[in-house]
Amino acid sequence: MIQKNTHNLKILAKAGMFALCAGILLYVFQVSFLTEQAYRISSLERDIAQTQEQLRTLSVTNTRSFSHQELGEIASSLKFTRADRIVYLRLSDSTVAQALDRF
Repeated sequence: MIQKNTHNLKILAKAGMFALCAGILLYVFQVSFLTEQAYRISSLERDIAQTQEQLRTLSVTNTRSFSHQELGEIASSLKFTRADRIVYLRLSDSTVAQALDRF
């Protein structure tokens, strides 16, 4: 009976040591994972800060759309003239547009 108890104690001690080693190993992996995630979060926070700084320095210009009528009025105010006829000339493998007035 004493020998059986001693055998059970040895098995229990081995199981306890295995559980302790497994617990320590699991703890090490968890700490390693958490450290990696902390570095990743820190890197992402730096990226966010850089992006926010870039957004502050960017100036976005909003271009206005003009209707045909508004474009016509602007062209008139700039003293542009309307071409009556456009002729395309081919010179040295390039196309050139030339406005010809009516005679």
